[in-house]
Amino acid sequence: MTETNEALWLASPRAALRVGPAPVPRPGPGEVVVRARAVAVNPVDAVSGFARHRFVYPWLHHPAVLGTDVAGEVVQVGAGVTSLAVGDRVAGFATGQERFRNSPAHGAFQRFVVLAADLATVLPSQTAFTDAVVLPLAVSTAAAGLFQSDQLGLALPAAGAGERGETVLVWGASTSVGSNAVQLARGAGYRVVATASPHNHDLVRSLGRRTSWTTATRTSYEPWWVPSRATSWPGRWRSGRVRCPAP
Repeated sequence: MTETNEALWLASPRAALRVGPAPVPRPGPGEVVVRARAVAVNPVDAVSGFARHRFVYPWLHHPAVLGTDVAGEVVQVGAGVTSLAVGDRVAGFATGQERFRNSPAHGAFQRFVVLAADLATVLPSQTAFTDAVVLPLAVSTAAAGLFQSDQLGLALPAAGAGERGETVLVWGASTSVGSNAVQLARGAGYRVVATASPHNHDLVRSLGRRTSWTTATRTSYEPWWVPSRATSWPGRWRSGRVRCPAP
């Protein structure tokens, strides 16, 4: 690959973001390099200066390249990768800011991005990069809350999963994380009761065949959407609840 790379650099914790040249990355074992065609900006990317350094990424080395969500074409494949090939259209979760990685080559905000192959997925031909790129962080966050053993620890989704007779409450189901949580929980066989504002009821209903919802109201003391009636279901065991703040 002979093309040059550019990245959106954060030179120091309190520096302004600047576009500048970057090394052309090479994939390691189990990795691919993706030519970015779309990236998504998440709320965590907007945290600036002292707050980012002190509370969000205190371990981050500088200069750094931020960003987690990227979609584009695979241009290089590392050793041992069999699930992806050069030319594949993918969306993926960039881990450059994660504590275990801490690598600017793995940040999303650049022309060529290194991704772990198992954190990227091939896109259907009809799916636009700009549609797919909003998924990686939202799916990952929802999945962590539902399925990690130190969170709700629910059963994983599976093709043809049967009904479990258990209920999950998703607060804020019309948000990016909430809408993914509804679909993941339904894919795992759970009944979902979800909260959303009235104008989003049709959206939430479309996310799962047996999804229910509660009317939601905004209050002066609660920063999230909250149900305006009691959320209890006699005769049903409630598996857990996931709160998804609005962006």
